[in-house]
Amino acid sequence: MKKVLIMGGHPPMAEKIKALKFDQLNKRIFKIECAHLISECFDKRDVPFNVVLDTLLSNAKLNFRAQILVTFMTGKNYRKSYSFKTRIRMILFSQYKTVDFRTFKLVIRHMLRFKTLLHLVVFILGSLHFSRTFFLYILGIRVKEVKIFENLLEFIKPDILFLLDNGNNAIFFLLNIMKKRKNTKYVFVVYSWDNASTKLFIPNLFDFVGAWNRDQIDEIYEISNFKRDKMFVLGSKLADNSYSKYNSSYSDSISSNRKLLFIGMFNKFAEAEILLEINNFLETKNTYYSSITYRPHPLSSSSSKKIKIFELEKKGIIVNTSKDLDITDYDGIICLPTSMILEVIVARVPTIFFIPDDKRYRAHPCDLFNWHHFQNLNTLKYLTTSKNLESLLGFLEKGIPSSSYKIGNSFQNIFPKFELDYESRIVEFIDKIIGD
Repeated sequence: MKKVLIMGGHPPMAEKIKALKFDQLNKRIFKIECAHLISECFDKRDVPFNVVLDTLLSNAKLNFRAQILVTFMTGKNYRKSYSFKTRIRMILFSQYKTVDFRTFKLVIRHMLRFKTLLHLVVFILGSLHFSRTFFLYILGIRVKEVKIFENLLEFIKPDILFLLDNGNNAIFFLLNIMKKRKNTKYVFVVYSWDNASTKLFIPNLFDFVGAWNRDQIDEIYEISNFKRDKMFVLGSKLADNSYSKYNSSYSDSISSNRKLLFIGMFNKFAEAEILLEINNFLETKNTYYSSITYRPHPLSSSSSKKIKIFELEKKGIIVNTSKDLDITDYDGIICLPTSMILEVIVARVPTIFFIPDDKRYRAHPCDLFNWHHFQNLNTLKYLTTSKNLESLLGFLEKGIPSSSYKIGNSFQNIFPKFELDYESRIVEFIDKIIGD
């Protein structure tokens, strides 16, 4: 019986893995041996490594070395993706632009940190095409976790190591610096639609790659020079859920409340200020919409954002953080650059893709829109965009244009739909790997 070791690089990925139902594998020749924590897979009395993997994932030093490796590889591939320029500026100069004395102090303080200076040196080495092999050797000095992980793999003896990851954490770092185990095929599955063009550099260690879409395969080939014939489109659980949940066209009938939804983004941006201005506009003007609800990005949970959310709620703005959010409950949507725009397009709710500039932050919505994975959305003629608050308020006064359209091949290349569910596609993927 074949052994398939399945791992997720950090908790959100692990949660995705735990949610997958692999009943079909038990009827075939495969066996799931691990799903994030070793303690969940083996009896503690049989395995001395029952908490090892969890310890490795939460190791701050390893995660920092993983970030250093990403900075080095960003230097090597600096000109291959627009997002690399923004990311390295954020690493070296902070998320803030210098617009006043306060932000000047924040930027200077950030630049003088030891970690920042180390990132700068590493980025320069990468841009000078310093040997990756020798750099990995330096990073691997005194990393005892390599031996622990090697022992772990030797104990399990997997035929296939299956990693769902974003390429920027301890497990991925360890796989880069450790020796590849013989008789084990290494498989990498991309965690999110933006990973391939922002921070993912796939080493030759891996034998196969599973991607979200064909555009992502192009990105991985261009940036990592990974063989095209070893990459397969698996799609995503998000796409499956979106097509299943919003399988019928959005109804043009407007509710009596005419509710508006504002979808936030992960990167630092003045969302609260924009929301307050929109809310004030809706309250003081005779507009098409009567209320606005805020949906913060689920992975953006900083203390400052929590404070802003509290302020919004005091002003009467509804904050919806429910995992069961149904966007068809709303009559219009304002969406900042986030993967949720894909779900919105499938649902066909009248939407404005809001991409304003912001002089205070580096990764503002207009900048993100130039990142490779968002640029692919430019081919969608039915996507209405707004680049400033004035034009956005104009749409809100009259009502966002209706979104009656058919999803064509251009969008299928970004967010593919399959007849088989995600788990079944993974089973087919493993079939191909074992037969290779």
